Amino acid sequence: MIRRVLLSSAACAALWLPRQAHAQASADTVLLALPSASALTCESDHSAPPGRRAYFFGVGVPSMQMRTSSGQVLIAGPPPRELAAGFDTAGHPSALSDIVRLGLSRQVSASVAFDRDGRATGFRQSITTDTAAVMARVQREGLSALNAAIRENTHMGSAEPLDSLALRTAQTLARYLWGKRCP
Repeated sequence: MIRRVLLSSAACAALWLPRQAHAQASADTVLLALPSASALTCESDHSAPPGRRAYFFGVGVPSMQMRTSSGQVLIAGPPPRELAAGFDTAGHPSALSDIVRLGLSRQVSASVAFDRDGRATGFRQSITTDTAAVMARVQREGLSALNAAIRENTHMGSAEPLDSLALRTAQTLARYLWGKRCP
């Protein structure tokens, strides 16, 4: 059984091909930095409460894609950076989240809340996954253990408060994202 799972996993992995080299702008993978407009995608969150607007932004080109043998993209992995931002209807930010993936096993995030007076508070956090431990469990127990193995071997670092410079940068980023919002 394990051999069959490993063989099917290897077959799927063969379809996960790195995307052709598209250079990422350095700001596209830096926490709280302004991304280049060409690397930004937007999706509106229609479930936001009345009087609020929420948007999700993908930054950069996904580094992994699942393709058919003819080259058609079936599934694209996540972009290297994801942003979520909430605003009131006048465009004043209420919340900002920024997640940057640093490879398959590490990511950093920042979360910021804005009050009505424009003041902000927030924190930064690192998240790491022990991929060797995940794979060891999957080899022992099969693919059905994958999600549990990831949960058990993912460790969140302590939440570190953002300093005043990072909070000002987050405010600038939120204003930038309001200008790049989608309909």
